Amino acid sequence: MAEEKKKKEEKEEDPCSAFVGRYVLKTMRLKDEKWQKLIGNEELRTIVMDWVLQPAVMKLFVTLNNAGALVPSYHFTSTAKGKICYFVKISEMAVEIGKIREQIIYGDLTPNPIDDLSILVDEIFYPMINNPQNQEGWPTAIVKDIDNHVQELRNIISEVGEEVLQG
Repeated sequence: MAEEKKKKEEKEEDPCSAFVGRYVLKTMRLKDEKWQKLIGNEELRTIVMDWVLQPAVMKLFVTLNNAGALVPSYHFTSTAKGKICYFVKISEMAVEIGKIREQIIYGDLTPNPIDDLSILVDEIFYPMINNPQNQEGWPTAIVKDIDNHVQELRNIISEVGEEVLQG
């Protein structure tokens, strides 16, 4: 009887880790078996559960390894080939399922966020800010100042991108 209860508890997944799993599967477009394989591995499940239960563990990242298996980690990895899902607690606390959306910030990143930021600034923000229709009523000094700041931002992003590539 004690063994049956233990097996039942193992099958019942923590609701907070299930929330993480649903998000990862949805954003990475994976089948449920990938998450079940992660949860079935004691070492990997412990990483996820430590993030859920231990207030001091603030960040959780989930990536796919080269074999196509989900891998949780407490640190951002620069070697990821695909999307990286992140979950960050807003303050040191154990996560509660009823409040999880208020207690954490979560989302996904591509493996090259600096490149993505560069594209976003160059192809979206810069043209939008420099559109004369959007600048109607602005004094010339403001237009020039904003242009200078955006150019400075573009240069900083370029420099950071080069530093990241050089290691």
